[in-house]
Amino acid sequence: MTPAWSALAGALTDVGRARERNDDALLVAPDPRSERAGPLRGGDGDGPHGRASVQGVVSIVHVGDSRAYLWRRGTLRQLTADHTLGAALFGQGRIDRTEAAEGPVRSVLMRALGAQNGEVDVAGSATLPGDRLVLCSDGLYSMVDDDSIARVVGNPGSPQQACERLVRLANDAGGLDNVTVVVVAFEPLGFRA
Repeated sequence: MTPAWSALAGALTDVGRARERNDDALLVAPDPRSERAGPLRGGDGDGPHGRASVQGVVSIVHVGDSRAYLWRRGTLRQLTADHTLGAALFGQGRIDRTEAAEGPVRSVLMRALGAQNGEVDVAGSATLPGDRLVLCSDGLYSMVDDDSIARVVGNPGSPQQACERLVRLANDAGGLDNVTVVVVAFEPLGFRA
């Protein structure tokens, strides 16, 4: 018998405080033309949600500077690698972590959808009941540190509530970029033959 998990998701996107439009709105917004897209509506109106049965593994196809994290028992682990010049130079030991995160090369993409080099990364991770998957744009992690993201994601509440808290933290820290967050909570469902 294989354990099965139920996945419950929330999502939110916001233009931030310094931008005029939301480049990420098409990912989760009901109307990507809206200035402040807000949560994707569904079900009882508390944001996007749905349940899916999963077999204990999550796979992520990734390109660019958005990130995927896995939160488990208080620890947040980055699952994806940033495809930026800053990350590449840091990996080569040519700049320090602060310069990679805050310097002028931080947002220079080395790979992106639609670019000549259309290479994507595929990442995967086993999931356990209680785990949470966080997908986010650089508008979150450039404004909110990993420890704060972990605290919010680990607090009781729905995935939608976690998304709302994270977007608020990013905007309260200055909101210099559009921010999009998806949180998926894995809960026990039972066993499958």
